[in-house]
Amino acid sequence: GLVVTCQDEKSQHKNKAKALKVLRARLLEQAQAEQRARIDQERGNQVGTGERAEKIRTYNFPQNRVTDHRIGLTLHSLPAILDGELEPLIEALTTHFQAERLKAVFTRGFFASHPGGGCPAASPIFIIGMPRSGSTLLEQILACHSAVEGTTELPEIITLARELRDLAETDDIGAYSDVLAAMSPEALRGLGERYLERTLVHRKTNRPHFIDKMPNNFLHVAMIHLALPNAKIIDARRHPLACCFSNFKQHYARGQRFSYDLTDLGRYYHDYVMLMAHFDGVLPGSIHRVFYEQLVDDTEAEVRRLLDYCGLPFEPACLRFFESERPVRTASSEQVRLPIYRDGIEQWRHFESWLDPLKAALGPVLDAYPAVPES
Repeated sequence: GLVVTCQDEKSQHKNKAKALKVLRARLLEQAQAEQRARIDQERGNQVGTGERAEKIRTYNFPQNRVTDHRIGLTLHSLPAILDGELEPLIEALTTHFQAERLKAVFTRGFFASHPGGGCPAASPIFIIGMPRSGSTLLEQILACHSAVEGTTELPEIITLARELRDLAETDDIGAYSDVLAAMSPEALRGLGERYLERTLVHRKTNRPHFIDKMPNNFLHVAMIHLALPNAKIIDARRHPLACCFSNFKQHYARGQRFSYDLTDLGRYYHDYVMLMAHFDGVLPGSIHRVFYEQLVDDTEAEVRRLLDYCGLPFEPACLRFFESERPVRTASSEQVRLPIYRDGIEQWRHFESWLDPLKAALGPVLDAYPAVPES
């Protein structure tokens, strides 16, 4: 396991302060855009009466509701803020602001004006996306290929992102994007080489490729592409209600705090989908997407497409992934010991009547799946 150092704790507290600062500013900004009459009505309908309601009414920064459905804050969010239950909210909001900054900085024009650079190594295969999206299954399939080594959810990309953020001149969330965008081709090459050097400790074989299955690396597609332009990036995607419900009922050993609230889950999934759609547009053909439902329906065809994207010949062992004895240390460790089955695809339907907050937060992403709504 990872050792939490004093520096890590200091960084975590710093990130919370940043998130709260941005949250306050965003709420105040939105407050100026809404009519007072609507807010009075919201207060009357949602806050109720009593001492607690008075505390909510007089709390100094939320004078309005946020109308952006991707954030979706209304007065009912305030009790959690007052009670100090900030972690899931902060994580969801931080992801939203990071994604918005990434889309603003890393445009098609940016990549067109920054050709070349980075480390030329083609050994890494990144599997990104939401947790509980089928990423462990994809890793197990690829790890059964004679040219690919399976590792685990490696922390190195996130660590490198934190190091770049520490170099930023501002405390804004997502400021590391500006540091990354300003790096020279030589510096980007060094970044890619540091990643490869740090991941050596996780490698046990001399196979030419290895897998990095940290799902949250979808926030770092730009870094991966700039530092390791020949690396493969695979986006594991699953139906939003199936994926989010699976996250909601999973108790994680650490992290993924957004997964304990249906609204935060919906925001997080929405921001993930829209960020990936952005990179599909500015880096066409660079990311290979695997939809879990299609993998279940036609496994061999999807595996062949996957291997073709990775530049690897088909090997029958990839279809018998459940016979592999390699250790798996994720929540899907038991499922990947079995042949592919359909049982989990519709499980969320048994609980659909309780999923309205999730549906509302997903917004048009839910209606459009597997396509992506216009941004």
